[in-house]
Amino acid sequence: MTTPTNSTTPLERSELKSQTGIALDWTREEQAILDDGLATYSLHSIVSRYTRISLDLPNKTARDVAMRCIWNNGLRRVKVENSNSVPQDAITNELLAENEHLFFQISANLTSSKLVENLSLFNKVRENMTKLVNDSNENVSEPMTHMPPLPEEVNDELFELIFSLLNLPNIP
Repeated sequence: MTTPTNSTTPLERSELKSQTGIALDWTREEQAILDDGLATYSLHSIVSRYTRISLDLPNKTARDVAMRCIWNNGLRRVKVENSNSVPQDAITNELLAENEHLFFQISANLTSSKLVENLSLFNKVRENMTKLVNDSNENVSEPMTHMPPLPEEVNDELFELIFSLLNLPNIP
């Protein structure tokens, strides 16, 4: 095995190539394309998002993109305490990941002065937050039933007022 030269970064080192067919070597350009794709396709399902991003990366598959996203998010290991909680945790994690991507897109829109585009993104974030709160209330464990309620709530009236003032459809 050769020693890496100073001109390569950990993202580019050939020693990181996997024997299982997963691409572990990512250039800075590929990482930038991945980051841009996550923002661009943030409203798509995760599978669709990864597939579309892989089309922009000629040397990467949708699986490579998915594995890179998992690695980037620090989700290398999934701890399974019991099999009943896995589907609920997966749904929660997907909603949280989607919100993360939505906030990234909102930030990008603010940078490029695309303020109106953020309204539909905020609406989707609100929907995801409502699902998360409802799911957490339904699937709360016994020790958590003794916890006080969250001090803040989503102000639906304010949100609906903003949508009505701008004559935009409010998608429930």
